[in-house]
Amino acid sequence: MCLFLLSVVLFVGITSNVTDDADREWWARFGAWVLIVAVLWSVMSALVIFGPVVLLKLGADSTTVKAILAALGGVSGLLTVLGGLMSTKSSSPQEQDAKSSGLRSHAAALAAPVFALTLLLALSFGTSLLIKTIAPSVDWHFATEYNLDPDGLLRIIHYSPLTMLLVLAAVLVSVSLIMSTLVNVNKFSLSAMYRNRLIRAYLGASRPQAARHSNPFTGFDPYDNIAMHELRHYRGEPGELKRKLLHVVNICLNLTSGHNLARQQHQPRLPARKHR
Repeated sequence: MCLFLLSVVLFVGITSNVTDDADREWWARFGAWVLIVAVLWSVMSALVIFGPVVLLKLGADSTTVKAILAALGGVSGLLTVLGGLMSTKSSSPQEQDAKSSGLRSHAAALAAPVFALTLLLALSFGTSLLIKTIAPSVDWHFATEYNLDPDGLLRIIHYSPLTMLLVLAAVLVSVSLIMSTLVNVNKFSLSAMYRNRLIRAYLGASRPQAARHSNPFTGFDPYDNIAMHELRHYRGEPGELKRKLLHVVNICLNLTSGHNLARQQHQPRLPARKHR
């Protein structure tokens, strides 16, 4: 890909007398994407192939490697916790806000790549162990019995049968598809948790406490979550049907793309409307 990018650079330079700004902008963006793909592919491949090897060279056995991966994974959570604790030890509210924001941003910036690196190394290391476990009788092209060492990991990468790898990949993809069908990840998101708390805090609080039959352990009542159409009418005196006012719905829409350049990356407020 780098050779291809070099040929593109030479082509753009040689044809500069007959091309215009639009052409050069297209080639520049194309070259940037080629470079991004090449760098990401090289970095990911190096981490997947040589990351576990480096960890094995640092540790004596696979147990040490597991401990290193666990420690690296815990760093991301530790940085986040320390950032929250240290942010409260400032003298003034202004200084506290500034330090808190700075520490949180630095902790988040460090925690994300550490977690991603740990996950990638753990997946690579676990894949090698899985291949060795499911195919112990495969001829790994070396005479001695396989032990989990750096050379053994590289041999697994070089000599794993293609058919076995394709079958393993198909099995893992099938498991992922089945689990994605059975498990609704939206039910476990922070948005769903926040929604449940809002229902209890507002809809549940507006109901008469005598009418609520909340769970004694969680404090939630499923009947707090009423539908919007149920707010349209309510019964007053016997035989009398009245209307209730619906609450104001104010929505913030984040526009990340579109034909209107002035609205990109902004948060235009939609006008609030009162419904009867």
